[in-house]
Amino acid sequence: MCHIIDDASKISLQIRKDVEKWNKLVVPGNKTTESYVITAKDFIEMYQSHFGVLQKTVTTTIKKVFMKKFDGRAIEVARNA
Repeated sequence: MCHIIDDASKISLQIRKDVEKWNKLVVPGNKTTESYVITAKDFIEMYQSHFGVLQKTVTTTIKKVFMKKFDGRAIEVARNA
């Protein structure tokens, strides 16, 4: 589980770095460049938003699955004691 969360954190960091790169490409007064940068940033932000939801869903699901298994084992151990 930690491996998945670590990978997700790395991807999130890369997204932030990509947004910073696009910000540096803006040339004041050049409308074409500005529109490309705005479009790219919108796409990156949309991806980041979807990625954030996916990351939370995966983390929550994994926790629930492990907690069910852990709770089941705890009940079984208590019965056998």
